[in-house]
Amino acid sequence: MTTLQRQLDRPQHPAAGRAPFDVPKLDALLEEAGLDAVLATSTHNVRYLLGDAAGFRHELAEANGLGRSVSAVAYRRGKAADALYVGAAEEDAEADLAPLWIDDVRAVSHSPAQTGDELVRWCAARLPRSARVGVELACLPTASYACLAARGIAVLDASDVLEELRAVKRPHELERVRRGANAAVDALLATFRGSAAGETKAAIAERLRREQAARGLIPRFTLATAGAERGRAPSPRTVATGEALSLEAGGTLDGWAAGAARMGIAGAPTQRHCELLEQVELTLRRVRALACAGVAGGELLAAGESAAAGVDGTCLSFAAHGLGLLFHEAPHLRANGGPAVDAERALETGMVLSLAAQAEDPRIGLVRLEDVVIVGDERPELVAGHGRDWNSLGS
Repeated sequence: MTTLQRQLDRPQHPAAGRAPFDVPKLDALLEEAGLDAVLATSTHNVRYLLGDAAGFRHELAEANGLGRSVSAVAYRRGKAADALYVGAAEEDAEADLAPLWIDDVRAVSHSPAQTGDELVRWCAARLPRSARVGVELACLPTASYACLAARGIAVLDASDVLEELRAVKRPHELERVRRGANAAVDALLATFRGSAAGETKAAIAERLRREQAARGLIPRFTLATAGAERGRAPSPRTVATGEALSLEAGGTLDGWAAGAARMGIAGAPTQRHCELLEQVELTLRRVRALACAGVAGGELLAAGESAAAGVDGTCLSFAAHGLGLLFHEAPHLRANGGPAVDAERALETGMVLSLAAQAEDPRIGLVRLEDVVIVGDERPELVAGHGRDWNSLGS
């Protein structure tokens, strides 16, 4: 399926003038932060604020010779009708294919400075001189920032405001999450079926990328660990008969992150293989049971630590983080050594978590499962929970 066909098959964009996000929530977040407006310049937040019509546009933006086109959405608190979209000059041709809810569309940018100039003009026309404007400091190019600073516009970091706007997923967003997670797991299982002992990790990883693409995912990363090795990158190392194969798929579906990890084996699992996978499954089950509204994120961490501490002779660990347009977003718990900044925060219905647990054995190697879980009122929803046993290569 071509990119254009995928775009046309997506749900219809919102009607003109109707924002595709929770406008009252954004207004409340801006008011709480003391901001009069926000300027979004990251790819993920621009996409979120534009809605479905953003997908094809972003494939035209970004790279542009020696520089890059910078897309931006400017939003004024309480005045959604005043919103601005600055896009790449090449986007003019797509205006009829995917019209936006925003009336003020300026497809003129060839550089960060041009985007900055348009944002300055919008601020001058729409905001009082004393206005406090939120920006994404981590995703605002220096040239764009210089344009704002030269005009004396008071800017503050609003990255947490936009992160909070996306933290609780709405029903149609949760459906994207479900589709993506199922596609990722299906791709993993198809890869196991199509692989065999004697193949290299690189060849298996390439098969996984193809299987993801065949299911509508845009592959972002593939990780593979064979036997007792520690490296997870695809490599010329072959998978020997009897060895465990840990595979992890990461891709995006309509811009939404989708990932999962499952286990395969070149042959039949031994009792030790089964014990390790059972320990991993038990850890995830204990943590997952707590993924309900009102439970503090730290309680999930404590449950994982307790489960890991109860295992003798095995190095067991787990991670938990939010999932959405990004692979790591709110709620921020434990992942890759990062701080658990949301440990005290209560989970909310509609939040999406990525929960992973892994056991490391000096002979067996890495045994890992990673799942997508949707926080519920009274019980969590395990998304794409199939394929959790040992999957034999070639069968």
